[in-house]
Amino acid sequence: MIKNTGLILSELLISSIIIIMLIASALGVLIVTKAICTNSITAYTLQRNVDAVMDKIVRGSKEAGAIYGLRSAVSFSPMPLPVNGTNTITFTGTDNNARSYALSGNSITYTTPALSPHLRTIYTAPANATTTLRFKQVGAGAETIEVYIAVKQTVSKKTMTGSLVTYVTLKNTH
Repeated sequence: MIKNTGLILSELLISSIIIIMLIASALGVLIVTKAICTNSITAYTLQRNVDAVMDKIVRGSKEAGAIYGLRSAVSFSPMPLPVNGTNTITFTGTDNNARSYALSGNSITYTTPALSPHLRTIYTAPANATTTLRFKQVGAGAETIEVYIAVKQTVSKKTMTGSLVTYVTLKNTH
């Protein structure tokens, strides 16, 4: 009598189904992990970009041997700012030249008489993103401005946001 030591067809079929289920589960975990990673990277990138833009607006950039940004401003206009804020602000630095930051579509621009060209784009939002830039006066008659920047982007049906708020006070020139 011959003994059969191999697998019969039904055992082979059941083991194949179990292996396929394990591979499908591992693939599902991989897909979910990739989506989470993509969303995290997008959120991190948006926040990093907002931080860099805020730094440019507040600290400014080098022009003709000096650095001009909102923190070096001696005056803002329009004053008073609208109650709900505005997406454009003009400021005068210690050199008495007017400069401005503005939201133009999905880009943030900087205008200065000291550079050529006078209008520079300091940030453009990525595709499928919206940018918010708001300058708001803090308190009546106050010399402090709230600066708010937010960038929202939708990736894989999820909306990620990078945002930052800071406050800038007029430089004391006395």
